[in-house]
Amino acid sequence: LSALNVKPTKPELQLQAILDKHFSQFKYNGDGRLGVTLGGQTPDFVNIDGRKDLIEVFGDYYHSPEVLKARWQGSELGKIMIYNSLGWKCLIIWASELTDEQAVISKIKRFVKTKRSKRWSGNPRI
Repeated sequence: LSALNVKPTKPELQLQAILDKHFSQFKYNGDGRLGVTLGGQTPDFVNIDGRKDLIEVFGDYYHSPEVLKARWQGSELGKIMIYNSLGWKCLIIWASELTDEQAVISKIKRFVKTKRSKRWSGNPRI
């Protein structure tokens, strides 16, 4: 995927700024630079401290039910199901949520505090 020269979207850049400031354990992987691919999906941000936590940024238009139609894998539930089936915990942040930085920070804090994720080592390509 990184060979395709994929660049972060505006919402991904917004979230990256929040993560860099408050949650430095999450790094951008949306272009495949960290080598994490799970179930044919490339998560936007992954925890590099060994916890199987990841964050996806959903654009309000491109991930809407009207656009996705029968492509369940791209839906919020579809992404969470794919990642959970592989032992990863997934948080979805919608682009429209990024207008309230404090709410996003609180949401990520709650996500990080939950205990369901396990530790991993290496670069999974499942």
